[in-house]
Amino acid sequence: MKWYAFFSQSGSEILEVSNRLGVKPDKIFTNKKSKDGINEELLNNFDIEFIAHNDLDDVFSQFNVYDDIITLHGYLRIIPGPIADCFQIYNGHPGWITKYPELKGKDPQKKAWGLNHTTFGSVIHKVTAEVDNGEVLKERTITLTEPFDSYTVINELHKISIDLWVEFLSEKVKDQKIIEEIENTFPETTRELRDLQREEYRLFCKKQYDYGTGNISVGLDLEKKENRTASLSNLIFRCNDKVQRLLNLVVVNKREAQNEPVMDAFDDLSLYSKIAKIVEKGYWGK
Repeated sequence: MKWYAFFSQSGSEILEVSNRLGVKPDKIFTNKKSKDGINEELLNNFDIEFIAHNDLDDVFSQFNVYDDIITLHGYLRIIPGPIADCFQIYNGHPGWITKYPELKGKDPQKKAWGLNHTTFGSVIHKVTAEVDNGEVLKERTITLTEPFDSYTVINELHKISIDLWVEFLSEKVKDQKIIEEIENTFPETTRELRDLQREEYRLFCKKQYDYGTGNISVGLDLEKKENRTASLSNLIFRCNDKVQRLLNLVVVNKREAQNEPVMDAFDDLSLYSKIAKIVEKGYWGK
């Protein structure tokens, strides 16, 4: 795993997170046009590359889709959808958007202050092409006792944002160590699993091309929770068909299939489980 960090302002948050973690990003990218305003310690001790925002395709071509993580720290540009959909990109946002969606976008601290909030929050979310609209993975809040000023709000949110990043990235580093140990212990197993996952994605795209989205949504508007539940029920029935087929062929009669191979049923079950997650998250057909 490699860690790449992006910023548009001073980059001070990256420095603080790195110092707390005891781990430097493998490379830092900024779309600033000059060194003016960049934290001096960051500038002198970290590998920073200056890029134009429209160079992102070339920049991301260096990254590993499966292993590398990309973090945004005040990167003031929208990541294009095709890039956001492919990579593990995470953004820190100093606004409690799970409770107050109106705090999405620029300057959420000022917005919360203007709305006379007394409880403020910060989140880390998955990056999508829509501003601050990805799944929230971590959040933390703080309640301030009046009187307090806008400087206090910004300062306290900064503190909990750093805590969130350190917690989040520590987990990623720990996970990577486990992954590396398993890959070294079982190289053939893990390599085959990755190959199968890639093949499953190709299978999904080919089936989606033939079926469209209606076979899963059953013609319903999946923006509504009750319709997502109906779609999930439909998937449960499909999974049960495959399970009953496997039980009949493998367990009860112990014979070869006369139509589709037995492994096709396992393929379908694996794919249905992932489709169910997509439906539940509200992304199906988008």
